[in-house]
Amino acid sequence: MAKIGGFTTVLIAGSGVKSLLGILAFAFLALAPLSLGACGTPEPPGYVALAEDNANPSPTDPGATQIFSVGNLLAVYNGGTAPSFTTEVTFRLTEVWTYHWNNGAGAAAGTIALQRGDGSIMGPWATTLYNSVYWVARPDVILPAGTYTVIDSDPSTLAQNADTGGVGMAWAYGYVQ
Repeated sequence: MAKIGGFTTVLIAGSGVKSLLGILAFAFLALAPLSLGACGTPEPPGYVALAEDNANPSPTDPGATQIFSVGNLLAVYNGGTAPSFTTEVTFRLTEVWTYHWNNGAGAAAGTIALQRGDGSIMGPWATTLYNSVYWVARPDVILPAGTYTVIDSDPSTLAQNADTGGVGMAWAYGYVQ
């Protein structure tokens, strides 16, 4: 056994330099697919970096219109407050995204709902996890003109920062009706 960079390694086929180099090469190749994300944390295999990560994630349908956006490219912290937005026109709401950086750990997908100005709730809708940190709901419902608040099932991990005024990062997309 050998101690390499704080890890205990079992040397296979002897204890010579060749075995040690073989193990180091194997360890390097095993770790090579990992990429480093924000704050230098490793991203999982299959992670697809978005050019606009936490500024404006791209909708699944590139023809969709952005209904509202709260986000930027600055460092984030947990505990965002519920974002609100107002629309002057009716939309067919196709996607709602929330951002859960959670110190690089992300958060298991939860639900997203919208609360209308009159207190009624649209949703909640189940979300899918995208790039380990984005929750994406695809409700495909009519969103009448009005004021809405995004209700996230895990506000403790909802990303925010000083530039958003502590408001959680979220985006919605759809089509004008």
